[in-house]
Amino acid sequence: MDYYAINYCHPYFYQDWRMFTPCSKYNYTIYAIYEVHHQKHYALPIQEVLYQHNALNGREFLNISLTNSSGFVHTNAILIGNQLYGFKKDKYYEILRHVAIQYLNKKHKSVIENLKMILEVTDIQTRQKSYLVGE
Repeated sequence: MDYYAINYCHPYFYQDWRMFTPCSKYNYTIYAIYEVHHQKHYALPIQEVLYQHNALNGREFLNISLTNSSGFVHTNAILIGNQLYGFKKDKYYEILRHVAIQYLNKKHKSVIENLKMILEVTDIQTRQKSYLVGE
């Protein structure tokens, strides 16, 4: 069970002080570009989930999945240029991608195709931005 707990449950249920207070170092924004029935769409999955009027709307798991996996993906990013990083295609990236796909499929009530994601990371103190790109 340790294998499953560490590799699959940890990214979803990882808890530390950030569970109870806002993260003091980075803000994350996911830009999703995808197609539904051969039409291009754009979305901001984290912001769409976070800015619901009711904080207890049944999307808490989705919120935790997107924000925690964004943090793990950011930590494991591969430097490409000055402020540009690439996604490391590891379990955290796969979780982030899977959760985004499931959210967008449900949002459109259809299967999305050709998902491309950009993760914008903003240092709260310096306002410096870096970007994770891929695919």
